[in-house]
Amino acid sequence: MLPLNHTLLRICVRPSMTLFKSQQYMTPEQQTIALKFLGALEVEYALCVGEIQKAQAAIADPINMSDEQARHLDFANREIDAIAKYWQQRLVSLIDFIETNNSKINKELAIKYLNHQYER
Repeated sequence: MLPLNHTLLRICVRPSMTLFKSQQYMTPEQQTIALKFLGALEVEYALCVGEIQKAQAAIADPINMSDEQARHLDFANREIDAIAKYWQQRLVSLIDFIETNNSKINKELAIKYLNHQYER
């Protein structure tokens, strides 16, 4: 199991800060699954944000290029943009899950990883 960081430890320890409202009724197997998911949650969030930023930074401008070179670069940029969209969809799915279960945790993660761009 992944080590829990400070935020996730708070989530697990304080019942008011849990993502799983029925955690107290979970079987040991269900609790193991839930805790493993919580341990991966922030790591996944950070991974998605980091990969989006890398992909967006890799989009190149066709400066001082021939039309043919610019066209090839445009094709390459589209492929990198498709990768960025994959990571964005993955992050949106994660955000939706967290927001549905605990908007306070969602806000904390958004502030930490999205440079205070929290708009919900």
